[in-house]
Amino acid sequence: MVVIRSPLALVPGGPVLAAPWRAATPSSARDSGTDAGAAEVVVSHTVFTHDRVRDLPAIARDAERMARVWRRSDGALWLRQWTQPTRRLLGDLTVWRREEDLRTFVASAEHRVVVTAWRARMRGPHHTWPVPTEPQADGSVDLDAVWRAALALLG
Repeated sequence: MVVIRSPLALVPGGPVLAAPWRAATPSSARDSGTDAGAAEVVVSHTVFTHDRVRDLPAIARDAERMARVWRRSDGALWLRQWTQPTRRLLGDLTVWRREEDLRTFVASAEHRVVVTAWRARMRGPHHTWPVPTEPQADGSVDLDAVWRAALALLG
């Protein structure tokens, strides 16, 4: 059973604790150059396994720093950060207007600095997939479906 609306999801390997979805600044989505009625958006899911529990405060600090950069990135729409403590997993799930916007964020100086700092002590897979938007003028995304897909990757 997977509980979606709660910050807790029960999956194989132990519970996953998730922060609420965060929306990007309104100008990020608007300035991305895509129209609100786009047929799909791009989801990025990154999973990190950390080596040392004592690194968690610094990891949390840098994750929040990256969230602030993400929030004002062109094309950024939604962010959800999560942890599965029983498996020493941390992750983020981001929703973007276009794949090019995601690539621009990953290539940013701020992202490179954080990735370089943690490369030796954290590792994990990254998945990207397109998600159809709802047939509404506002281009809504079914965030529950996105979250279920991300949880399925952890199984």
